Amino acid sequence: MAIGYYAAKKMGIPSILATPFPLNKSKEQTSVILYGKVPSNPGLNLLSYSILQNMLWMASDASLKPFWKDKFGRLPADYGCPFERHTDRRHPAIVSCSNYIFPRPTDWNENVHQNGYWFLEEQNDYIPPMELVDFLNNGEKPIYIGFGSMVMGENTEKLSKIILEGLAMTGKRGIISGFGNLQSTPDTIFKIENIPHTWLFSKVSAVCHHGGAGTSAAGFRAGIPSMIFPFALDQFAWAQRAYDLGVGPKPLPVKKLTSEKFAESIRYALQENIISNAKELAKNIATENGARDCAKIILASMEAKND
Repeated sequence: MAIGYYAAKKMGIPSILATPFPLNKSKEQTSVILYGKVPSNPGLNLLSYSILQNMLWMASDASLKPFWKDKFGRLPADYGCPFERHTDRRHPAIVSCSNYIFPRPTDWNENVHQNGYWFLEEQNDYIPPMELVDFLNNGEKPIYIGFGSMVMGENTEKLSKIILEGLAMTGKRGIISGFGNLQSTPDTIFKIENIPHTWLFSKVSAVCHHGGAGTSAAGFRAGIPSMIFPFALDQFAWAQRAYDLGVGPKPLPVKKLTSEKFAESIRYALQENIISNAKELAKNIATENGARDCAKIILASMEAKND
């Protein structure tokens, strides 16, 4: 992420900071690394962004510093965390986040842009397995459950047991993605590996996942309840935000999840008011076109004169 700023400066060309969540400092809201974990106030909010930026910078600095010294002999004179340097038209910041999820802070610089999620239309030539089509057509809408790369190693068996037992307690059907070692399952469960979210999410009653920024956005867009059980980092923020917006159950870290609590979360998520809130949120998100608007900003930065 950070190398782009210095590479662009070295070449004399524009650089754009593109992020999947609000990254620039604000007094108005807590950063995604601490959202829901600490009370919101101006001082703590600013500190939370410093923590987030420093975490990202440390990850970049470890590889960028030796590379730059080897390539150019010495570091740039202004070497350091660059995330707050995107303050003019040639060096804007763009954020893939809906203002209906986290409103754009009013204390941001005018060249920090947040106009909605960057949804790209996936190819419409996806052909689902006939077994999946039959499953979807043979009963009430199931719940989608997928934890991406978070499910691996020792936690796989434990988590799959919790999911199967929780679904059985509620009598709900499920589509489970990514649990490769899942063996015997009842007829109420369909197992699948990879599938386009835009195709599937419109056909399920709720989405259950780990809280990745992209999966959270897809769930919010689909207009169905979001059951988010975070593992780490910004995943807690999306889980808390779903609850705050009334489109999902109260956040519960996956390490505290039990079959009973999973069943409780399903019952909570499928309440009429939660379903209604999720539909309304999706309608609002659909009024934005972040990908188009941010593309225009990128073009404008290329046309802007040097400051």
